[in-house]
Amino acid sequence: MEMWRTESRQRHEARERAAVKELLRETEAFLAGTYAGEIGQRPPLPAWAAVNALAHGSLGTLRGIAGSKADLAAVPDGGTAARLLAREVLNIVEDDEALLRVLQSAVLRPLELELIARSELGRLSAYEVVTTVRNALRAVTGRPPLGPPPTPGSEI
Repeated sequence: MEMWRTESRQRHEARERAAVKELLRETEAFLAGTYAGEIGQRPPLPAWAAVNALAHGSLGTLRGIAGSKADLAAVPDGGTAARLLAREVLNIVEDDEALLRVLQSAVLRPLELELIARSELGRLSAYEVVTTVRNALRAVTGRPPLGPPPTPGSEI
């Protein structure tokens, strides 16, 4: 009987170790801006993931996303949202890595967290994410919003 408990405990501990490793891998990917690539093997990827690389990536990363022609099968809309938003961010920061860091810290990371929280209330569409991010970027640059942010679940 005692041997059965030991084996059961060992299996439980092994599952816990695997879960902790998975959490660490996802957390590292999130903070590195590579969440979509890490999680992309297990669709569906949440729409807010399009903002992750923008909120944490370098200028080179954003340029790669903006110029990507390949479809990203795991990403809602095939990566179009990420490409569009990367181009918008690059238009604002141009080649200024310091400005990118300020924009990430002041706008994109808080917005990423807001979108994650909103996704807990209901699934966000790529359209909702793009409109919300574009309006936030327009506010930073002093341009008027594109319209009211969409409500969760609304479509184009």
